[in-house]
Amino acid sequence: MVAEVMTVNVVAHYLRINPQTVYRRAEAGELPAIRIGRTLRFKRDLLDEWLRLTATSWSARRQRALYARCERTAKRYGLRERDVLRAVRARRYTSSRHR
Repeated sequence: MVAEVMTVNVVAHYLRINPQTVYRRAEAGELPAIRIGRTLRFKRDLLDEWLRLTATSWSARRQRALYARCERTAKRYGLRERDVLRAVRARRYTSSRHR
């Protein structure tokens, strides 16, 4: 199966943003792009993965709130950080396999 390769204009239409924004984000390394000569190209599957990952990112405020909540819970139940990290890794591994 050949992955679909997209131009800047097609990506702009796909993401519903201005082509100049696509250029700026690609040059800044915020969008996964491939430079072929002087032109930028984008693989659709990489863009879809990028969208999935950025859609699940949390703001710094939400991260701090979650961290504080985790600390309170760990203290309440006498959990150690390594136990929590081990459980998170196990959960990530099993949940990513079922997507």
